[in-house]
Amino acid sequence: MKVGKTINEISVGDHAELRRTISESDVYLFCGITGDSNPLHLDEEYAKGTRLKRRVVPGGLVASMGTALTAAELPGPGTMGLEIYLKMYSPVYIGDTLKTIGTVKERLLENNIIKLDLQWVNQNGRLVGEGYVVVKPPAVDST
Repeated sequence: MKVGKTINEISVGDHAELRRTISESDVYLFCGITGDSNPLHLDEEYAKGTRLKRRVVPGGLVASMGTALTAAELPGPGTMGLEIYLKMYSPVYIGDTLKTIGTVKERLLENNIIKLDLQWVNQNGRLVGEGYVVVKPPAVDST
């Protein structure tokens, strides 16, 4: 099984990207799991009557793409999440393709913690959100 990078294998400035097109099924599954019943995500007729004019992807689903990046890419498998923050600048719609970009900002060696700055960019190159994630990479093998 693949194991992610340890803190000793990570440097400030390292970065990774993850792309995903968000489907209607993704939104329904996320809302079902979390109990988010906001009609802005689930009801097309309701959404048409809002200033957005169509359904939007839950912010929590967008944020979870930041944790997916840390679990899959940097540091990778075995990473434990501690904190995530997302500030949304514009809506994300069903069918949008998001690129999540993570860049290592800090390394706290004594606590085995790294902080990555995050950006979410849509298929048009528009920055739709920014934030950060704090994680513990897989432990350094002392054997």
